[in-house]
Amino acid sequence: MSAKEHNPGFVPAGYSIAQPLGAGQTSHVFLAHHAEFGPVALKLPRPELQSRPVLRRMFENEVQITVKLDHPNVVSAFDGFPTGGGAFLALQYCPGGTLDQLLLEKGRLATERAYALVIDVAEGLAYAHERSVLHRDVKPANVFLTVEGRAKLGDFGTGIF
Repeated sequence: MSAKEHNPGFVPAGYSIAQPLGAGQTSHVFLAHHAEFGPVALKLPRPELQSRPVLRRMFENEVQITVKLDHPNVVSAFDGFPTGGGAFLALQYCPGGTLDQLLLEKGRLATERAYALVIDVAEGLAYAHERSVLHRDVKPANVFLTVEGRAKLGDFGTGIF
């Protein structure tokens, strides 16, 4: 992340940025704090979304989809606004990182652990499908891990509903 991305121009009211977590195709992600929600992963759209309608729509989709889902195996959305200069998405912070990070660090997982993670993701997908949401980008980078090691499906930017 560049210096500018470390200090976003817009931070929604009630949130304070602690540190950058990373960046994706549509947004910069920060660890932030909110008085009611506690630590959150705060997604703020990249500035170039204003001139890239496909990416802008992906961010809008992610906000609209994620705020309507509530399941133990889907990353929870606390708050969000999909469009314009005040667009953001405040998500549950999963301090265990992502499944792809875990695989890079640990390599092959024990069969029981892999099975448990697959079940968690399948339950999150089943829940989303019951609500007519297709994720369309299930991969280890979009599987987030809780402190307890449970898997939560996230990043619904390419999803449809």
